[in-house]
Amino acid sequence: MRHSHTLIISCAFASSSVLATDRVVSPNGTYPTISSAIAASGDGDRILVTNGTYNESITIPKALTILPEQEGGHFTLNGKVVLLGGEAMTVNLAGVRMTQGLSLSGPCSAPTKLQVVDSYASSIDVLDPFLRLEAYRDTIETQIRFSSGSIIGNCIVGNSTADSGMIELTGSTSYEGSNHIIGNKIGGPFAPSGVFGLSIASATVWQVENNFIEVNNTGNAVLLNIPAHNFTVPCTILNNTLRTSEDSPPGLNGFLTAVNMIGSFQLNLCTANNAYINFPHGWIVGTPGWSQLIDSHNYSCIPGMIDEGTGAAMVGGGLIDAGDPDPRYLDLDLTTNDVGCYGGSNSRANFTTPMGSAVVGFMNAPRVVAQGDAVNINAVGFDR
Repeated sequence: MRHSHTLIISCAFASSSVLATDRVVSPNGTYPTISSAIAASGDGDRILVTNGTYNESITIPKALTILPEQEGGHFTLNGKVVLLGGEAMTVNLAGVRMTQGLSLSGPCSAPTKLQVVDSYASSIDVLDPFLRLEAYRDTIETQIRFSSGSIIGNCIVGNSTADSGMIELTGSTSYEGSNHIIGNKIGGPFAPSGVFGLSIASATVWQVENNFIEVNNTGNAVLLNIPAHNFTVPCTILNNTLRTSEDSPPGLNGFLTAVNMIGSFQLNLCTANNAYINFPHGWIVGTPGWSQLIDSHNYSCIPGMIDEGTGAAMVGGGLIDAGDPDPRYLDLDLTTNDVGCYGGSNSRANFTTPMGSAVVGFMNAPRVVAQGDAVNINAVGFDR
């Protein structure tokens, strides 16, 4: 019997417009500073920056792409980067080292998208209902705060104090669809005491998958403080590795008022010398329960069962092929799902390869498709 299948693919890429103008920034050129190139540019233009250090702060008030002139290069901006709120626009940043962070000035009055690729920032703070952040393969020293977006394959070092979580999803948003926090390395052995790895206080749909989160002392790896909502799309905490220090509280804790929310907590691994996950007893506070929750195949183990640098399960440690055998959770090699951040189709291995000239940052595809249904796949990436 022959079966017909319909494949619908939607892609979004940061690229130049046909009518865009490229302006090159170099110390001895027409535009010796990034600020001068921004002032001369119009919406949709590209600013190509030669390698080096630029001692200036910049404000971005229009739709621009700012990236290195040389493919694979990087440049340092030794000052603040400020996105100016206001009209709808899309801003793309790539290959830039922002030593004093990236922030938003003033509210956005219309949908605004900010994409940050293969960059470094001391922090990213862009809370706004009309702003959607897409961060791919970046290194963030302290914290990312956002209201809507995709945080994919980043390294959040956590070397100094953050306000709450090293990744913090909070506030209202005008954007529909899911928020993705996938494939990140969050925290580490030198993360500040008492800081959470991931903090969610948002009445949106979110997917937290394949992250390796390390926290110390009084910080939880994941803290949920969820307001009530009635979305029918499930939120997921799937295939994460949560590593806490010896005297730390549980890897996952939360305060739930969202008894109408549906979700799944599956295939996660918590490791500490006194390892356990405070779930399901004790993390739903002040509510009768969360009846729509799927809870299965979560494990606790001693630190020696994982690679302490990557979070990968050690061979012979009992975590490989130990997950849910349902085909929707198979690993990339089509074997039974490994427990932790290297299991399943969103394995952290997807996000540890070097950047290239054209990169698909994340491809979102359904895990299960009914026969005869269309397959809707959307991908987000970057191409010069």
